[in-house]
Amino acid sequence: MAFLISWQLTLISTAVLAITFGPFWLIGKYVYKIRKVHTQAYNEFQGLVYDTLNALKLIIGFGKRKTSLEKLDPVTATVANTGVKFIMVRALVSQLSEPITIIAVVISVTVGLGMLELTVGALFGFLYVITRVVFLVQIITSSRNEFKASEPSFEQIFSLSDEAKINKEHSGNKKVMSLEQGIEFENLNFSYKEDLIALNKINLSIPKGKMIAIVGPSGSGKSTLIDLIMGFQVPDSGKILIDGKNLNEIELLSWRELVGYIPQQPFLFNSSINENLKWANENASQTDINNACKLANASEFISDLEEGYDTVIGERGLKLSGGQAQRLCLARALVRDQEILILDEATSSLDSNSEKLIQDSIDNLTGQKTIISVAHRLSTIKNADLIYYLYAGEIVEKGTFEELVKNKEGHFFRAAKLQGV
Repeated sequence: MAFLISWQLTLISTAVLAITFGPFWLIGKYVYKIRKVHTQAYNEFQGLVYDTLNALKLIIGFGKRKTSLEKLDPVTATVANTGVKFIMVRALVSQLSEPITIIAVVISVTVGLGMLELTVGALFGFLYVITRVVFLVQIITSSRNEFKASEPSFEQIFSLSDEAKINKEHSGNKKVMSLEQGIEFENLNFSYKEDLIALNKINLSIPKGKMIAIVGPSGSGKSTLIDLIMGFQVPDSGKILIDGKNLNEIELLSWRELVGYIPQQPFLFNSSINENLKWANENASQTDINNACKLANASEFISDLEEGYDTVIGERGLKLSGGQAQRLCLARALVRDQEILILDEATSSLDSNSEKLIQDSIDNLTGQKTIISVAHRLSTIKNADLIYYLYAGEIVEKGTFEELVKNKEGHFFRAAKLQGV
């Protein structure tokens, strides 16, 4: 429409708009830069706040309140400053339309009436068009800057998405309904980094219905071995066989449904004891829950709580002691009532009496369930059918408790002697 009225005036107005809006179009690079800094600072800020809230007791106990706050100050300042800068740019761009419209109108009137001798009607038609164009260009410029401001966040999301695709859990399609023979490790190797071998040439057998113990010093690869059995990690080479089938070919969900798993660090939800235990088995009756708690030596302390099994235990079981939380985790695994029980340092937080009672319960399950127990305390695995001793990622000894303590030159004997067993 503007070209139909006057192509000369249209070209002049376009040049004026390009000159006035050009710098604000290029400001998108500046917006991207400050929002990238803002995103990085906000990530750091969230991480610091999360760590601070989770470590409040430790911070107060060490008298580090001031240090923790000082650590937050520069990050908070960066978040605030970059946020203000972006708001200023956005406000500036949003206020552009009025002064630029006035400039465009003045130039259009001056050139249109003075140089091009347009009629008043044609000039007013052109002015209507040019004011609409200024408004639309201002919206486009603002939208572009908003997009540039969002770009660092989207880059982060896409980066995480790409990383998730690379690390996507692989699962086969062969279902397992039960464990018929056992679990075998054949020449298995695993490393977290190329130059850091966690497990080297692992060969071990876990027959059905037996209790197998995996022991060794910290960092020897015990928990990594459990992660591989659970399918949390994939071996670099070698095989994990479930009844002769490679774990890579088995549907992981069907495999994990056979397992009652107790991780190294006890984790409980911010809900009642009943709800925490029913989470493992929605069909469990109150009798099932009570029996599991008795077996885990948890029923006594639960009965002492004011609301018993309906007691809300706080985030991560904050309202319980470490030993109580560990016993509830054991009860949760027992409520699941699966064929395989995996205990990753399940008694590490317990006193000697509780440990003994739980160990008696576990011993009573031998023969009924396949038990894989990772332990530091060698007293807890005296009755294991077979013990594997890991050292620096390799199996250096295996045998029953009695067989291993006879070897006075072995790693197991030295560890047993240090622990007084």
